[in-house]
Amino acid sequence: MSNYQVLFNGVVAEGDDASSVERELAGVLGIDASKAKRLFNGRTVVLASQLSRDEAMDMQARLEKVGAISRIKDLTPKTQQPLDYESDRNDGTLRDLTAAHIDCPRCGHMQLDSTHCARCGVDLEALFRKRRKDELLMEKKLRDHRAAQQKQAEQAASAGVDAGNDVVDSGPRGPVQAKAKSGFFSRLFGRSA
Repeated sequence: MSNYQVLFNGVVAEGDDASSVERELAGVLGIDASKAKRLFNGRTVVLASQLSRDEAMDMQARLEKVGAISRIKDLTPKTQQPLDYESDRNDGTLRDLTAAHIDCPRCGHMQLDSTHCARCGVDLEALFRKRRKDELLMEKKLRDHRAAQQKQAEQAASAGVDAGNDVVDSGPRGPVQAKAKSGFFSRLFGRSA
């Protein structure tokens, strides 16, 4: 299968001169000197891909003769055994693994439980403390709002007025409201008819 790559990151064999290896590598690869010089910046570069194992080994040997240390990467997909769903297994391990993971609230990165996000670097403990503080503040505001509404309703009931409408009669089902005395436009513009 032709799924091998030859990688190079600028490492020269011990005892070889980098400039001479650079010149010889340019000749082996068939590139000019400026491109060969860029291969020695420390970054990993793919020199050839879609090679068979024998071709990749041959190229690595040719580069080694020049003094350039390269490596081969196999990109062949690994075949997996089909999952056996019927086997008896302990699901506690899976639950334990997923329980140890958290999602970063800022970027959504899933990671093991830690103090800082591995992707965006946010201080997770401080962010969770701030969120909890905001939630408690919102809960307090909501309780205060509900208490104020209940107090208004109690005051309106004790005064015989429910939400600003006059109570005409108190029947068996509770207070009966009078129809509003203003029309659509007067309610819209705030004038009485």
